[in-house]
Amino acid sequence: MSNAICKFHEWLGYRSYFLRIDVPAHWRFLTVAINYTARDRHGVVDRGVVYGWNGVWGWLAGPDNETCFNALRNKTTCAALDTTVRVGRYNFSLWTGEKRVVEPVTDRVRSVFSFAVRNSSRPVFSRSINLHRWVETCEWCCEYVNGTCTQWCSSSRDVWQRADVAKRLGSGRYQYNTTVYSRPWVPEEERNYTGQIPVVTRTWDVQIWPEYGEWRGDGTPPFGAYCYTHDNRTYMVLSFFKAVPGPPRVLYAFTWMSYVDVDHPQRGASLPDTLANYTDTDGVRVIHYLEGVEHQYYCQHALIPTAEPRWRPVADAERNLTKLLKDNYLTLVVIRNVSLAYFARVGPYLAAAEASNSSLAKAAAASVREYLAFINQTPSAVPLYYTAPTATGGGTSSLHASCMTGGPR
Repeated sequence: MSNAICKFHEWLGYRSYFLRIDVPAHWRFLTVAINYTARDRHGVVDRGVVYGWNGVWGWLAGPDNETCFNALRNKTTCAALDTTVRVGRYNFSLWTGEKRVVEPVTDRVRSVFSFAVRNSSRPVFSRSINLHRWVETCEWCCEYVNGTCTQWCSSSRDVWQRADVAKRLGSGRYQYNTTVYSRPWVPEEERNYTGQIPVVTRTWDVQIWPEYGEWRGDGTPPFGAYCYTHDNRTYMVLSFFKAVPGPPRVLYAFTWMSYVDVDHPQRGASLPDTLANYTDTDGVRVIHYLEGVEHQYYCQHALIPTAEPRWRPVADAERNLTKLLKDNYLTLVVIRNVSLAYFARVGPYLAAAEASNSSLAKAAAASVREYLAFINQTPSAVPLYYTAPTATGGGTSSLHASCMTGGPR
């Protein structure tokens, strides 16, 4: 229907523009305040303040909570963040189409957000080391008579294994697969993406050596004594459990602006070194060590390049729309002058219709009066098509932020 109307207007000799703008639901805008003044050849026609767009962004997979602040550090809605520090100026001639622009002063705006990460699985048993203790007994002949042993001596001592458990930290990367878009503002052109989250790895190095108690009995055995061990038992168990990181929580947004900065903690506090330390019913001490990763959680963000938006026709569209605004204003002026001249000639008939007893005549006269009041109003000249020289510049990218839990807290 709109296309048919445009063709009909073209057939009548009028220039028509049919512009369709669809704003996806996930779009958010950065705005800038502009003081505008519209003039014709006689003087000021209209003035006021309008807001232009100087950035677009939006979540495709957003956070749980979010608070936004404008350039003046005031809390505000996230749908339209005002970047204005000093208002810009925009002077426009409806008569000639000439424009003069004084750029506004802008500053960064902020989105402060938070989200919950998914819980990790229970640590998985990896290995265990048993530490033993035993008794070493040595026997030898301590007295000989005519070459015959007449007295045997014996000594015993306790022997046990000692262990040094040392933590060793390293570096690694957790990889995950997801999908992104080359044109996320639509979104369209889906593709695969492999994300990486840097982690600090944790392993335990164990060194074991024996320690000996004092000899009990007949003193230190001589060289060559017969020795044997007995009463061997486990007195300590070192068990190692590997932390299983939780699946990452991924936030995904697109940005189209001159500058983007993301600040977040890269990791949480350290996980506990041990999960348990107790003595079982057999009197054996048991220690559970946690290995795998060092911290409670890890976060990483990446700015992924995107395709170039199709913004190059914007400048031509802005020129056409500005010309349309000027032409529309001049058309309204012509219609107003012609209408006033026409109704000046039929003024007596209008007064007679208002004084008559005919309800139809009175209704027609009221309609004419309403039309006259309408055309005597100043046409609106709000510069809806303001475009700063740098408004179509800047860069686009995808913001990909991901966090995962490292293990049990």
